[in-house]
Amino acid sequence: MRSLRQEVGFGCPIRGCGNPYLEYHHFDPPWSVRHHHDPVGMIAVCAEHHKKADAGSFPPEHLRKLKSGSELPSVSGRFDWLLRDFVVVMGGAFAAQTWVPLAFADRPLISFHRDEAGFLLMNIDMPTMSVAPRLRMWESTWYERGAPKDLECPPNGRLLRIGYKNGDYLRIEFRSAQTPEQFAARYPGFRDLRPSQVTYPLTLIEIELRIIEADLLINKDVFRVGGTEFKNTLVEGGNYFIGIGSHEPISKLTNNIGYSKKRFAPPLRLASQNDSELIQIDGVTIERRVLGLDGFAFENCIFKDSRLMFSGKAFSLRSCSFPGSALVLTDEAVTTCQLLENLRQSAGFDVATVLQTLATSRE
Repeated sequence: MRSLRQEVGFGCPIRGCGNPYLEYHHFDPPWSVRHHHDPVGMIAVCAEHHKKADAGSFPPEHLRKLKSGSELPSVSGRFDWLLRDFVVVMGGAFAAQTWVPLAFADRPLISFHRDEAGFLLMNIDMPTMSVAPRLRMWESTWYERGAPKDLECPPNGRLLRIGYKNGDYLRIEFRSAQTPEQFAARYPGFRDLRPSQVTYPLTLIEIELRIIEADLLINKDVFRVGGTEFKNTLVEGGNYFIGIGSHEPISKLTNNIGYSKKRFAPPLRLASQNDSELIQIDGVTIERRVLGLDGFAFENCIFKDSRLMFSGKAFSLRSCSFPGSALVLTDEAVTTCQLLENLRQSAGFDVATVLQTLATSRE
């Protein structure tokens, strides 16, 4: 049914909807007239609008127009399987109650935190070798980016699968294990390494990721990056599990600004560094987190005791405060700061004037 999802832009095409949790409606002829699976007479819609379509709310000519893809929706969705203890499963690598199971250099690729009500929130910054946008997730809400080849998320809300033309691929599936025996049955090769620091029932988060050009592959059987494989590996608790990419440690922090000079291998990019469509975050408190600023528009936010990474891509900060937090500049941001410092030291250049000119040119 990939073609049906593609023609509606992977979201319900009914005006104002865009719900990505799709079902398949038979309208030409209706299912009640003839049982068939002819995609010409079918359309992908959400469960709510499927029921309305079955009741005759939308005439066939209107549904045919929607199938033309003339008004594709902006697609996003949310995971809600996030109250229990959790284990992240990445091929042969298992992370139980680990807040950043996968990182690239200093930046989390996959991370978790809990809100004040105890809900576990998931964040994903999808890596790529491309300069095109890629899927992003912030606090369990995901945002489709970058014209995917296919995107699937069934109505049960436990699966998200997205693939791109260059081979980039991400799959996330939530499962439940009621007992240690159910966990062992699901992962028989991992029977002797069952996590002990979790309370059953628990949530299993199975992640598959493929970046072919970077030799990064995570599937149900293997975790491989750059020729190195992880098998039957378990970490319980802690902040970090697996980090990929080489980088030099930050040597010092001066006035809460750090400079990090990196040489990445492979030269991966992150979705947030490719995304000009900023994710809007308003009125939240972020505490004791490592967070990239690129790709976000923060307003009325408080950053407490956090490490904020900035590589020089699009972002916005309005009416925010930063008690105890440090700003770490990387990549193009370091080059820009070095340029401004050279201008400051050079006779005839006033950095304040340069910055005012830049601000005026963006208005």
